[in-house]
Amino acid sequence: MNRGVALLLVTGLLAGCGSGSSGSSGAESRLRQDVHDVTDAVAGHDREAARSALAKLTADAQAARAAGQITDSKLAAIRSAAAAVTADLAPPATPSAPASSPAPAPSASPPGDGGKGDGKDKGGKDGGKKKGGDG
Repeated sequence: MNRGVALLLVTGLLAGCGSGSSGSSGAESRLRQDVHDVTDAVAGHDREAARSALAKLTADAQAARAAGQITDSKLAAIRSAAAAVTADLAPPATPSAPASSPAPAPSASPPGDGGKGDGKDKGGKDGGKKKGGDG
């Protein structure tokens, strides 16, 4: 998880949550708390807690927009940042197998003669009889 990117995004959200119109301090306070929850979870490398906090943040932002407590642009910014943080929370890709294949196994050849025969002498032209010196 790229903690720096996630923290930067939620910190940007946190700064933006205090700039709304008067009368929406309850919604903005709730959104600020949601952003803090996301930040804490990301800083603690707790992906599940971060995802849960992001879901709560987006739900609270949607409710605040429906109540007229934040603008469409603020809701869009929150959703965009939440999506970026969610993508950042994805588990790292597993390394792929090396491109080279393992060395082939040595072939099985009979021991002793290097694979050149079965060790029995067939005898050649004389049927395997040794020629004596005289006859």
